[in-house]
Amino acid sequence: MVARAVVWLGGDQCEVLWLKPEGLPWQRFYLTVGFDSWDQYDQQRAFEDYQDVAHELWDVGACLGLLGKELLTVEAGFEETMGGRWLIRFADGSALRLSTSDPEDLNSDTHLDVLGSESGAHWMPFSDALDMSAQRPEPFVPEAD
Repeated sequence: MVARAVVWLGGDQCEVLWLKPEGLPWQRFYLTVGFDSWDQYDQQRAFEDYQDVAHELWDVGACLGLLGKELLTVEAGFEETMGGRWLIRFADGSALRLSTSDPEDLNSDTHLDVLGSESGAHWMPFSDALDMSAQRPEPFVPEAD
């Protein structure tokens, strides 16, 4: 079950996605030079490399409806149309996809897309999903150890 979800928004692009499953360490997903990377950190170390951009970290678990969702699978891959990507699926049929904006440019921006669980749902850019949410993202405040 997802306990927290945090993004680093560099400009209007999602640079890094962190998920905190209940009872497990923080999971950090990102793309660098077109390759997918996944790290796991305890609470103390999860955000220590992001102190200088702390004002760009947002707690998005509630506004994206991720809190309490059961993680089903996490898949890394490469697709010709989107380069490196992460696909995170939840038991209710919803999903998150982190991919490069231009598969021909290894330094291109990263996109976070959201797939809803409702029948006939389609992939939606993260910013559109936030616009449709009744809740706003909160500035991220790490929990004390």
